[in-house]
Amino acid sequence: MVAWRSLLDDGTGSIPPDAGGLARRAGRPLLCLSDIHGDLVALESVLAAVRGLELAGIVVAGDHCLGGPQPFAVWQRLQSLGATLVRGPSDLALGALDIGDRTPSSAAEEARLLTFLRTRQALGDVVCRRLAELPTTAVVSLDDARGVMVMHGSPGDDCRGLDDHDGLADEVACVAEDALVSGATHVPFSRRVPRDEPWRHAVEDGRDAHHEVDDVDVDLLPAPAPLLVVNAGSVGMSPLRRPDGRRTAHAVLLGYGDNGQLHAWGQDVLVADAGRARRVG
Repeated sequence: MVAWRSLLDDGTGSIPPDAGGLARRAGRPLLCLSDIHGDLVALESVLAAVRGLELAGIVVAGDHCLGGPQPFAVWQRLQSLGATLVRGPSDLALGALDIGDRTPSSAAEEARLLTFLRTRQALGDVVCRRLAELPTTAVVSLDDARGVMVMHGSPGDDCRGLDDHDGLADEVACVAEDALVSGATHVPFSRRVPRDEPWRHAVEDGRDAHHEVDDVDVDLLPAPAPLLVVNAGSVGMSPLRRPDGRRTAHAVLLGYGDNGQLHAWGQDVLVADAGRARRVG
């Protein structure tokens, strides 16, 4: 079994080749997935990779069913797992988009339209409606003290995924939880984003963190912990390939490290051959 690697803040947003020793897992981790896109074989491959681990839960950050060969089986599997699901754009489209008599303008558009219609037919009206009615955000707890927000895209635009860039701190400034899990881009990364420090202005004014206001001593609040931002990549449409060309499905474990901090570990799981894939658990 491939080891879960630390998603280290190395300043590049990339996953280092081997950083697993930097923080060991402690306690029950949260399995974070996204963008399964109807690929049951890839999903079962990921579940096989966490077999034997005691999980705090499973969250899936949208785009569950559209694109792969087994959309209804993926929906059923997620229900059986009791996973916390949020809505991606394709989930909303399956339940709400009226395509009418649309005539495709290219072969590629025709292929996308056929995939959409086949997925909608395979799922049926009830499941499509349930997909469209999923919440856009969800908050789960690791230990009744640390909150994890889950959404498909960014806080400002659910159709646009988060990537690692200079403006990331401003983009996620509205998130009050301890960690944010998203998807959409199909490319995983992890970053600790500093929050606005309540003592910053006092320091800039030449005061320390303990000062007087109207002759009353006031201790300013300590700086809040950084927000851990995690993009869970994609289960069904990961762009990453093994050297031999075999495809992978990305998954993230979010939990405590042995230093007591929230941490993220990732694995690019080798997707089993369709004929060898089997249900786990």
